[in-house]
Formats: sequence, structure tokens, C-alpha cells
Amino acid sequence: MMIAAFLALLTVAVSALGAPTGLNTIPTSELLEKGTLSSEIEIVVSKTLKNISTAFLLQYGLANGIEAGVDFSVERPRLIAVNSKLNLLKESKTTPQVALGFQIIDDLSRNEYYLAMSKKFGEARLHGGILHNEKKVNLAGGFDIQINDKLSLQMDHITGKDSSATFGFVFNFDESHSITAYFCVNTSGSGENYFVFNIAKSLQLK
Repeated sequence: MMIAAFLALLTVAVSALGAPTGLNTIPTSELLEKGTLSSEIEIVVSKTLKNISTAFLLQYGLANGIEAGVDFSVERPRLIAVNSKLNLLKESKTTPQVALGFQIIDDLSRNEYYLAMSKKFGEARLHGGILHNEKKVNLAGGFDIQINDKLSLQMDHITGKDSSATFGFVFNFDESHSITAYFCVNTSGSGENYFVFNIAKSLQLK
């Protein structure tokens, strides 16, 4: 089972796993609008195609500038993560959008906190952040660029002992349905490379 890979994904991304408010594996400063629910199925496949794991992700816009969610794996031992994100600063012509977030994994023994920033330049958005987990601070960065109204390309990178880089795309079938696919390369040499496929649906709850 790809438990290690899934745990790594939970560690670095609150709703970043193909969700509307993140890149491939890093959180961004973007948030769901109030009343918006995002539900996702995420499949992680090892490069050798021998190991496959599945996770379900739910994210909800609690209020303007606040979202929260829960992610959990299907395979055992089951992993669960709860998260929340708060907008601190809205983007302007001179300043980036800034958000503060956290997540708690499984038995409350692993807490992650992050500060994320995003700034738009034409059809591209640059993202950066600081991640704190297991008493260590790592840096994260990435970008996404919109090719047309359906397709966007995105990549990101995380530093640290489990550093990784991803390359992938998001295809929007319509305003509510999308698929994200990317390949993750473990740049530290201590872990496995893998593919991730995420199918997402969002809806506005009244």
C-alpha cells in the first residue's frame, strides 16, 4: 500500500490535492467561497504500478475567507486529517494574497501549520509558502498557468528531507467537475515516485 505516499500528501497539502484551493501538493492562499462544498476521490499509483491507494477529500467554505475539510484513506491502517484555512490578506496590485492554515493528522500526534502566498501575473499565478511540521520548517513554491478556459498546467516543489517536485495539469469539464493528474518525483532520493489522479466535484449549498 502507498501509505507513506498518502501520508506525505496529507502532510504537505490541506486541499491541495487537485482541489480548487491548492496546487498539486502544496497549499495556496486561495479559498472556497462561502457555502461551496468540494468532494474528491484521489488515487495514488506507484511508478511501478504495483501499489495503489485511494482517498476521499471533503472541503467546505464555512464563511467568507474561511474553509475547513477532512481527508481520509480507504486502505488500512486508515489515515484521517482535518484542516482549516483562514484568509489574512487579499491580493492587490502590489501585494499577494496571504492565508494561514493548519491540519491535524490521524491521532492528533502530527500537526502541520503553514503560511501561503499567491500573486497573479497575467494568466499565471505564482505561489509560495512556509510549512511547519515535525518541528521542522520547509519552503514550498510553484505556479499554475491557464492555457484556455478548460486546461491549466501546474507544478510545485517542497524542500526538506522528503523534498519533492510535481508536474501536472487540471482539466475542467465544466464549472463543477474537474480532473487533476500529476507525477511526483521524490527529489531527496529517500522515497518513491508516484502518479496522482484526482476527480473533483463542487456544488453550492444554500
